[in-house]
Amino acid sequence: MKEKDIKDILKSKFQLAEDKYFPDQWKTVLNLFFKKIDYFSHPENLFTENDKVIAGKQLGTVKLDDGKQLAIFTVEVADSISIVRNRQGLREIAAKHIDQNIIHGSLAFFYNKKQANYRFSFIAKEASIDLETGELIKGETKPKRYTYLLGSNEACTTPAKRMLVLADKKEKGEVNINQLKEVFSVEALNKDFFKTYKGHYEKFWKYLADEENPFRAKLIDAEKDDKVKQEKPIRDFAKKLLGRIVFLHFLQKKGWMGCSPKTKDWIDGEPRFMQQLFEDFSKPEKFQSQCLTHLFFETLNTKRPNDTFEVKGLNGKLNGSRVPYLNGGLFEPEKNKATLSIDFPADYFKELLEFFEQYNFTIDENSPDDHEVGIDPEMLGHIFENLLEDNRDKGAFYAPKEIVQYMCKESLIQYLLNTFQEQKDIEQFIRFHTVTPLLAEKENAVLLNQKLDDIKVCDPAIGSGAFPIGMLQEIFEAKRFIYPYLKTNKDFKPADVKKNIIQHSIYGVDLEKGAVDIAQLRFWLSLVVDELNPHPLPNLDYKIMQGNSLLEKFEGIDLSQMGKTKSDVRIAEPERDLFGNLKEDQMKITFSQSDTTQKIQDLIKTFFTIEVSEKKNEIRAEINKLVLQHIEYNLELRENQLHRWINEAGNTENLKTAGKKKYDGYVSDLNKLKGTKTQLLKIQETDERPYFLWHLYFMDVFEQGGFDVMIGNPPYIQLQKMGKETDILQDAGFETFARTGDIYCLFYEKGIDLLKRNEGVLSYITSNTWMRTKFGESLRDYFTSKCNPEILLNFEDTQIFPSATVEVNILIAKRESWNKKLEAVAVKGDYKVGTAINDYLNKNGILLNDLSKESWVILSKSDYEIKNKIAATGTQLKDWKIEFNRGFLTGLNDAFFISDEQKNTFIKRDSKSAEIIKPLLRGREIKKYGYSFNDNYVLFPHNGTKDKARILVEEDYPAIYEHLLKFRDIESELVKPNNKGEIQTLVARSDQGDHWTNLRNCAYIDAFESEKLVWLSISDKPAFAFDNKGMHVTAPAYIMTSHCNKYLMTVLNSKTMEWYLDKVSSSTGVGTNQWSKIFVEQLPIPELEETERNPYEKIAEYLIYLNDPKQAPALEKVSNEAVSQVFEDLVNMMVYELYFEEEMKAKEIDVLQFVTEKAFPDITQAEDKKAIVQKVYYELQQKDNPIRNRILVASSRSETIARINAATS
Repeated sequence: MKEKDIKDILKSKFQLAEDKYFPDQWKTVLNLFFKKIDYFSHPENLFTENDKVIAGKQLGTVKLDDGKQLAIFTVEVADSISIVRNRQGLREIAAKHIDQNIIHGSLAFFYNKKQANYRFSFIAKEASIDLETGELIKGETKPKRYTYLLGSNEACTTPAKRMLVLADKKEKGEVNINQLKEVFSVEALNKDFFKTYKGHYEKFWKYLADEENPFRAKLIDAEKDDKVKQEKPIRDFAKKLLGRIVFLHFLQKKGWMGCSPKTKDWIDGEPRFMQQLFEDFSKPEKFQSQCLTHLFFETLNTKRPNDTFEVKGLNGKLNGSRVPYLNGGLFEPEKNKATLSIDFPADYFKELLEFFEQYNFTIDENSPDDHEVGIDPEMLGHIFENLLEDNRDKGAFYAPKEIVQYMCKESLIQYLLNTFQEQKDIEQFIRFHTVTPLLAEKENAVLLNQKLDDIKVCDPAIGSGAFPIGMLQEIFEAKRFIYPYLKTNKDFKPADVKKNIIQHSIYGVDLEKGAVDIAQLRFWLSLVVDELNPHPLPNLDYKIMQGNSLLEKFEGIDLSQMGKTKSDVRIAEPERDLFGNLKEDQMKITFSQSDTTQKIQDLIKTFFTIEVSEKKNEIRAEINKLVLQHIEYNLELRENQLHRWINEAGNTENLKTAGKKKYDGYVSDLNKLKGTKTQLLKIQETDERPYFLWHLYFMDVFEQGGFDVMIGNPPYIQLQKMGKETDILQDAGFETFARTGDIYCLFYEKGIDLLKRNEGVLSYITSNTWMRTKFGESLRDYFTSKCNPEILLNFEDTQIFPSATVEVNILIAKRESWNKKLEAVAVKGDYKVGTAINDYLNKNGILLNDLSKESWVILSKSDYEIKNKIAATGTQLKDWKIEFNRGFLTGLNDAFFISDEQKNTFIKRDSKSAEIIKPLLRGREIKKYGYSFNDNYVLFPHNGTKDKARILVEEDYPAIYEHLLKFRDIESELVKPNNKGEIQTLVARSDQGDHWTNLRNCAYIDAFESEKLVWLSISDKPAFAFDNKGMHVTAPAYIMTSHCNKYLMTVLNSKTMEWYLDKVSSSTGVGTNQWSKIFVEQLPIPELEETERNPYEKIAEYLIYLNDPKQAPALEKVSNEAVSQVFEDLVNMMVYELYFEEEMKAKEIDVLQFVTEKAFPDITQAEDKKAIVQKVYYELQQKDNPIRNRILVASSRSETIARINAATS
């Protein structure tokens, strides 16, 4: 059977002959996919108890290739049930008859004789196994439903193509539950649609951007400094053009486009309106400039008598048909009027509309448990977000719907718990819409409904609007389920309820104008779904806004107080400035006139519902004018103040150094202000602002104290990669700013700052790098000092974003003092996206109550107990009397690193050269318990210390000076480019001392000559080695000097410390950990007396000997590496005993009692060390050796040791 044949069957009406239980053509289709189908001779009616069903039967069963069975259901639904719109209700009808023991899923056909469409759904209930008990967990997962909408009104192309794939799998014996999910998969459709959509989008914008296209010059932003930025307006136009066409596909699905002029009802519109419009337009080559512009701007955006749609050159029934007036802003003309005359080759639209016709555009947003196989608004948001400018570079990733739903529900729960103390009642209501007896009481129901009306929610990096849309849905559902208990006579009107939520509760900001457009479109679609007839859409220009969420200032002028009157701003007690004049601390804080700000607020409220296009433009212009005047007023205030300060300085020649510096700063600021005014005027002509006026535009929120919920997925960008923007953000006064940090840290701080005190809830999903890194210290400190972190989910080994490998966390916090009860969980690989996150938290979560700016570690309950035991037993190395130092840097290794031959040459020419030639050890030459010295050396002309004079190479070391001259500057003979193509010279290098021949300052140069430990900073395993030969170690390796180096070496190289460091360190992302100073100094090691350290130091000598690459093999047929491993196993057990002594003795696996002088002779002074090592090794291998035997049984007797061994193997 070919695709066309299947498609014809899918488009035909689903109807049963009088003597038939199932249409014959569908039997033919099912036989294509399944080898064994059993049809019942007398089907049983299973659905009689449901008032939504006229008749429903199980016709038979399908046996899959994996042995599981599916039921075949046909369900004739009541006339009142819309098959197009009712998805979840239909799922529940059939899902209750899947028991998971005999029937594992169903193929269900939902139809009604009076409706053209029907549904073909695959419903699967998924159970899970408790791995500890082996028991089946029931009731833990909701049934998943995957559904196709079929019938004469649908394209049916996608299901036909997918079903042919299933037919191919039948021949291979691969038709199972998972394969069915794939055939019904929304994700696969997502990829197919996006790939082709993106191709069309690129074709449109690249056509306009072509150098030969006359429209290019009219559209580009010629003031930008590179081609990509110049062409952004072209890409934005193409995005919006295709977005408008997609939106109209949703409307034609509703039946609102091309309705009959003979009736006022909005029914039976042309289901192929856009396709028919193109086919009937007489000038397809002018489709954009003469047809679409008229449809968009003079029809959809303009009120007309009887909603008549007429276009010159349009033939057929659509000319004179009815098209609704939509309002809202989606169909407002661009500022650049050149876009009105743009045209494209006719084939571009022909191919685009043919592509769209293949897909089912579904109006409703899918829930995590319900997957309509079609293009829905949620999927559309995903697609558009992927087209946003440089989204991956900006660290923007699309959050899966399961994550969005969890965060929205938990935020709403936390918000409501400010009012209701009954936590379980609120959790049951929001998570499962269960109205408990307490909430069913009218007084409580009314209060709950009022709190849902009062909530203020904002996403400061809105993207495509996933989180605000999620909050809209959760608030709406909560209001819908509590509504019957209000005991009111008023009808529940879904569209009005949603519109009210959007107007009074939802806010959003994004730097990217394209993201704002997408988010607004999503909100309009969310209203369209509940409207039976089209109504003018609300204007969202001042609800979802463009701006830089992090900056409420412009060119150093603080604009955060703009919504306040002068009486609201407190003036600090005056101080004297450097000139002796009174200093005004509030110089950069703005003031405002209350009548202006109130006027702006009144205009914004009016703007939301205004429907007259001309009036809307007037109000927008008035708001922009007032905002600009307001900012200019503050600039003038600043300018006058600077003038006064400069004048009061008097004769500048009399100023002291500090005063002159201050004066010059004022003059500089005054000159900058002139440029600021010019920039400000230019900015007003664009759609993008480099700041956002939170307290002005959202003044209604801050009059109530701030937002109730800040929710979102802020971008992840390293601040040091942001160029000039980094400096601007640094000057913005963020407590959590660190140049090596990430921009999401600032979003956390800004989010908390915008919340209502003692009540506001923050719910973010971000990268989890802040939890352990150095740059995260200030953010960790901020969390425990400025807010109350309540829930933390760290997705360590779970990839949440399909498009990114970044590890993430979800943090839910409130703006109140920390109660030291952070519920946390490490979400591991056993978590599957789609399962209940809250259940996972309840089962695996731990309570953290002792957090600081040090690393935040979330472990399983067992690991958490182990970590606490280790931490309680030892003392962190940072509290020892130990010196940690990083290896040295030269800035140009080619000049300073020399071979043994070069060393000898220098010394032969001038024996004094030996004074500054040192043995060189690089990080890669260090390994556990030893290192390889490869006869390399370093010229070490240090820059001096407080006790030593700087090395004067030119005067005292002529042979070395002559060598360094060859690297001095770009004219020098040995200068060459590095691997980046950059020329490196001694005079231009950043790491240098007072003279170009000197190394940079290093206060600890003597430490290199001392006995010490050296170690590798980035490694999959600990690599600490003992050195007493004066090795000079290069960065990024480290050195450590102490009174007990050998003891520390054994502990630091142990499995215990490897395990512990993994819990506090940051991963490099490539399978290694960072063993840098900030993490190593957190390791807790017991401080022992000399006699207690002796056994460890004794075994350390054996390990040093065996790991010296210059030592001959201790045994004839066994490598030193293998022998060393036996001693390492012993050390690991000895270190375990340091921390778990009581447990090990109780289980008879302790070993220290056997590490005696007799069993392990001291080899430090021995003449024949090899013989001693041989003897001890052979004894450890004996079957009756107690150490050997205890090592062998340690993991089986001790769960603690087993867990550490497993994690470090």
